[in-house]
Amino acid sequence: MKIRSVIVFSGNSGVARPQVQKLLEDGSLAVYSTYNNNSAELFDLYRRHGFDPQEYCLCANLSNYVEVETVVHSVSEKSQLWAVLNFCGTSYSKRIVNSTPTEIILALTNNLHPALWITKAFINELQLNSNPGGRIVHFSSVTTKRPVVGAVPYIVSKFAIEGLVKSFSLEAGRAGVTINGIRLGYMDSGMTAEVPDSILQNVVEHTSVRRLGASKDVSAVLDYILADNSSFLTGTVLDLNGGLV
Repeated sequence: MKIRSVIVFSGNSGVARPQVQKLLEDGSLAVYSTYNNNSAELFDLYRRHGFDPQEYCLCANLSNYVEVETVVHSVSEKSQLWAVLNFCGTSYSKRIVNSTPTEIILALTNNLHPALWITKAFINELQLNSNPGGRIVHFSSVTTKRPVVGAVPYIVSKFAIEGLVKSFSLEAGRAGVTINGIRLGYMDSGMTAEVPDSILQNVVEHTSVRRLGASKDVSAVLDYILADNSSFLTGTVLDLNGGLV
């Protein structure tokens, strides 16, 4: 029997890499990651855990459906595909009045298209191979509830991803697949590195636990979502924001 596997899309991102490490250390799933650039740290991570990055790290433009489909199919040929985790996302800080149409389209493309393509490729592959269920996890942002200035296209795309999670659950359930989202608050890695300290301090002061989110917080939620006994949780976007108000 093939070992079950997980694909971490954009595994080289600041928020994703600790989750790749946690999954590699856990050892219950074969862990594959995609990258587009800046892959050195991801490659080193796999080497440190005794895995060949040339086999487990796959280069792909996640805005291109054919490339996403190729990744999903290649992993499915080697293992029983169980889960896909979509950490893909980019942002820029500029008011909409100063944004060009090209910038807006690019932001939507880089955030929303990967979520759609990953979802479609995963469910197609599972049905093709008659796999018994699986897990899809997308990441949204606290900014859908607590908007910030200068991020309209990014926030719009995250709203769309939340709509994908809720609507596709109706189709996914028939295939034994759950689809959920995690609405991330302000973390101590990833895009937060570009946020000024003064703003982060204000965020912490308005967060119930008085700190930024850590990789262990994301891991705890993923552990449950990926588990076999989480099959009743689907179509849900979970808030992971430390009680930010």
